[in-house]
Amino acid sequence: MNCVYCHREIVDLRRCYQKIEGWERKAVEPSRRGGSDIVLRTPLDEWACAGCVHKLQAGVSVHQEALV
Repeated sequence: MNCVYCHREIVDLRRCYQKIEGWERKAVEPSRRGGSDIVLRTPLDEWACAGCVHKLQAGVSVHQEALV
C-alpha cells in the first residue's frame, strides 16, 4: 500500500496512519479542553505515512522537502 499524499510505499504499519470515519463528540470537561471522543469508528482503506501527517499537522505542504 502507498501513502495517499506522497505515494511512497508504506512498509511499517506501526508508523503510519489509517483514515477513519466516525461520530465525534466534543469534550465539555475543563480538564479535556480541545479534546473529543470518536465513536463507531469505521476504518477506510486509505493510509498516510507519519511524515506526511506530521507536515499537514504543522500546516506545511507534503510536497515541501525542507525549509530554505
